[in-house]
Amino acid sequence: MRPQLKALPLLLITLLLLSLLHRRLLLLLLLLLLLLQPHATFCTVDQVKAYRDYI
Repeated sequence: MRPQLKALPLLLITLLLLSLLHRRLLLLLLLLLLLLQPHATFCTVDQVKAYRDYI
């Protein structure tokens, strides 16, 4: 029901995927975006997927 609780697994998955790519600065920026804008979680997740495909 709560978007923040639903975003926690997504944060962990994003953390693992980006840590494997050794993109620590971008990881921190994406985590800040997720924490500061929990209502935009799905948009941010789509951006993460697009960025991962770009790499």
